[in-house]
Amino acid sequence: MPELAEVERAKNDCKLATEGKIIQEILTKEDNRVFQGCTHAEFADALRGKRVANVGRLGKYFYLVMQTAPHVVMHLGMAGFVSTRGQEPLFYRKKAKNKTNEEGTEWPLRYWKFALKMQDGSEWCFCDSRRFGRISLVHSGDKGILDVEPLSLLGRDPYLDMPSLDEFSALVLKRKAPIKAVLLDQNGPLCGIGNWLVDEILFQAAIHPAQRASTLSVSQLLELHKQITTVVNTAVAVNADHKLFPKNWLFKYRWGKGRRNEPATFTLPDGTLATVIHQTVGGRTSAIVESVQKLLGEVASDAEEGSVVAGSEEEVEEKKPSKRTRKVKAKVEPAPADGGDSEENAPVKRRGRKAVKKEENDDPVMAADVDIADKLEEEEVVEQLVRVTARKRKASPTAASGKRRQKIEVKLGPAAAPAVSARATRASARQARQ
Repeated sequence: MPELAEVERAKNDCKLATEGKIIQEILTKEDNRVFQGCTHAEFADALRGKRVANVGRLGKYFYLVMQTAPHVVMHLGMAGFVSTRGQEPLFYRKKAKNKTNEEGTEWPLRYWKFALKMQDGSEWCFCDSRRFGRISLVHSGDKGILDVEPLSLLGRDPYLDMPSLDEFSALVLKRKAPIKAVLLDQNGPLCGIGNWLVDEILFQAAIHPAQRASTLSVSQLLELHKQITTVVNTAVAVNADHKLFPKNWLFKYRWGKGRRNEPATFTLPDGTLATVIHQTVGGRTSAIVESVQKLLGEVASDAEEGSVVAGSEEEVEEKKPSKRTRKVKAKVEPAPADGGDSEENAPVKRRGRKAVKKEENDDPVMAADVDIADKLEEEEVVEQLVRVTARKRKASPTAASGKRRQKIEVKLGPAAAPAVSARATRASARQARQ
């Protein structure tokens, strides 16, 4: 995803096109996922005719300070990009094959979310193909835009406000998570550093990403602090153009996981060959050169504090449950008036496709009903498999049903497998639970 250097480039592009100018016309496209806290129409009404007083950036966010509130805060998400009309769009890593938008015109660009036309004639647009970007209006009141959420929650920006070595060391050493997870935490010591920047920084500093942050030595902290500044400033200096990155950077070799024709080895400055491997550290895929990045001290697991970067900017779309997913819930009688554990706080035990509320003091009859219901649920899957097998073997449905009843009888006993249809069996089970 676009990180500090790419967002700095987007901010500079927006600054040249809009700062100090009045928005004469604004086009917006409906997208309730990208526009947060307002509709696209409300966003347009709030900006039309106003002057852009300042354009800034903090971490992976960039913002427009308007002459009067509300102001605009933007995040490029996973694949967002910006463009000034008449100039090459600022894509992240790969250029779009087709720039024509859904209406068949070349402007605004494909996947546009909003476009500004300034009073001097310059035009600028925000685009996002994967819809992980965010656009919101912020009412700061008497405070500055940096003093209200989400910007007020971020850590120090290593390009704009890198903490001193002593400050940085104190913030890092009190964390027990892997050093990579600590650096990825946007609300931690620093903000703006993402996956590729962290991998590059740790490679240049010769630190393994899984090493516990609290075990870093004085020399490691010194080198880490130095490389954060060096890598970030170098990436910003070349306007985030990866073609201009130094030849000894890991960046050029870190993207080859699982792809053919991608080099997995490269030559180190001392002339030796190095191999790039990929491991999951801090919940993220990490490119590591083990011959350089030795694992020292204690190793922090992903289950420890801060290891999995919750709420990180690289959001992952939630998977919708499958249509086949079903839940079998036991009906529990209300707790007696004289006290007892409430079922509302009963822990939920998840087992594959089923979720059953399990009380701390299980009733034997209820537990048996739940167990039967679980097994009947499993038998539904067995029945489907038997039917498929029967069709393949050109066997009769009666024979398949008989096999199923035999399986139920073996698992649950003769009483649970009457010679009736599967539908009647499930109906009987529901009545028994009631």
